Amino acid sequence: MRMWKRILIQAFARRNIYISRKYHPNDGTITSRISEELIRQAGGVLHIGAHEGQEASLYAQCNVPVIWIEALPTKYEVLKRKIQQYPGQSAICALLGDSNLLEVEFFISNNDSASSSIYLPSTQANVPFEMIEKTVLEMKRLDSLFSLEDAKNYRHWVIDVQGAELKVLLGAGELIHFCNSLIVEAKRQSNYTNGTTWEELLDFLELNGFVALWQIGENDEDNAYFIRVKNRLN
Repeated sequence: MRMWKRILIQAFARRNIYISRKYHPNDGTITSRISEELIRQAGGVLHIGAHEGQEASLYAQCNVPVIWIEALPTKYEVLKRKIQQYPGQSAICALLGDSNLLEVEFFISNNDSASSSIYLPSTQANVPFEMIEKTVLEMKRLDSLFSLEDAKNYRHWVIDVQGAELKVLLGAGELIHFCNSLIVEAKRQSNYTNGTTWEELLDFLELNGFVALWQIGENDEDNAYFIRVKNRLN
């Protein structure tokens, strides 16, 4: 544990983030500051699972280019209109996963599509939404959309794909080596049947040189922050 603590402190320091033992009355302020620093240090953001681009103003404030990826064509149109006011932000309509040219069912949720997924909700999860319709979308791998040179310009990733996190990461292929930091919505046991668990996510990212900044609570669903602590391939 001491070795990992030292590695974390060094990794934070390289990004001008410093650890303190002092209690802070607002944990949200801390995570916001970490997010902003990681975004600025990365030089660009790849946001997968864009929905309507709620974070667009934050990215503009950090003055970095952004590529948004949204699966649902209806939400993609909303997203495009929203980011028109932010130079340097662009959007792609694509359902990302671990296969190319594979047609899959995509289930649309009743909470303004925010919980839409390639998976149905787990019967064991007590979720506050339901799937009300479905469509068929063509899955694409991330590494079929971007080259390694492209990836070097977008080193901070945000992944919010409702249970398909591991599929998206597998579909990144070698691009993952050029990512410095990630924010991934995670839960120990997915809300979705066959969805990615916390342990699966943790194992994959640790294998690829990342470490989680904190653990996810037993029943919590939260944004998990990962930073690279092992050298990437350049």
